[in-house]
Amino acid sequence: MRTLPLAAVLAMLAGAAPTALATTPPAPPATPDPSAVSEPGGMIRDLYERYYAALTTLDTDSGASMPSEFEFGAIADRYFAPALAARFKRALESEEPVFDWDFFINGQDYQDLKIVSVDTQTDDGAKATVSIVTSNTGQQSTTGYDLVKEGGTWKIADITFSAGTPDAQRMTAYLTDSGF
Repeated sequence: MRTLPLAAVLAMLAGAAPTALATTPPAPPATPDPSAVSEPGGMIRDLYERYYAALTTLDTDSGASMPSEFEFGAIADRYFAPALAARFKRALESEEPVFDWDFFINGQDYQDLKIVSVDTQTDDGAKATVSIVTSNTGQQSTTGYDLVKEGGTWKIADITFSAGTPDAQRMTAYLTDSGF
């Protein structure tokens, strides 16, 4: 003979259907996919993958230029927090080049571009730090990203060039030193 728990008996007496008594345990919290574009590391990986693909398929012999979405001003508009985007774009319009290298490839020339790793170091839902290790001509470099969530989207608030080395410099400091 099967017996029902007292709570089930009382619930049936109160008119509740026995199936209403069955409770499903709560699902475990979802673990975010670190490579998803909506996640900090995934956003940085996506930016680099698309930038590298556009760069490596570019036919420079024919005089072609990067697709407009990968011009630095367009990248700033799409990926940078507004304050950093405004400063960066003013620097791009300067008569003297403020950035005389491509910080996505860590140089002026490129060959055999690779993403070695992307690591989200911190993420509290509003701010995150991401480290990306890339390789250009076989030389690895690390770039750090400080991200902020604005309007439900991750935006770049600052970039650390040559992160983890004595030559490391933050974009905001570099812009300030250059008068922007």
